[in-house]
Amino acid sequence: MAWLTWADDATLIEEICQAPGAPAGWIWLVAHLMRAFQLREATAQALVDAYQVIAVVDGLDEMDGTDEPGYGSRSGQALRVLNRHQHGRNKARLVLTCRSGPYQALTEGQVWAHDAAHIQLG
Repeated sequence: MAWLTWADDATLIEEICQAPGAPAGWIWLVAHLMRAFQLREATAQALVDAYQVIAVVDGLDEMDGTDEPGYGSRSGQALRVLNRHQHGRNKARLVLTCRSGPYQALTEGQVWAHDAAHIQLG
């Protein structure tokens, strides 16, 4: 199992948001594995489908220029894509970080990480 992080959060967010359907897996994650580790598409897709990759989305709150993102925000869009992939399955192998205030604003806007353990620090 591998931990996967992006050096450029903006690139990650664009990749997540450009994959609105992604029924066969996380297109953005497969594409990143192919680029970062020079994997063939079938190999990258197999790793994602078998939950052998833990994606780290660090800074959900940094996607938007506000402390009160809503349903239509970039962070809201990213959460919807992540939730769509996870729908009807066990918990995803994903670490998602976000400051409490912006995450609360997202939940009030009716978008949040489904079937997730929430841990609040400090």
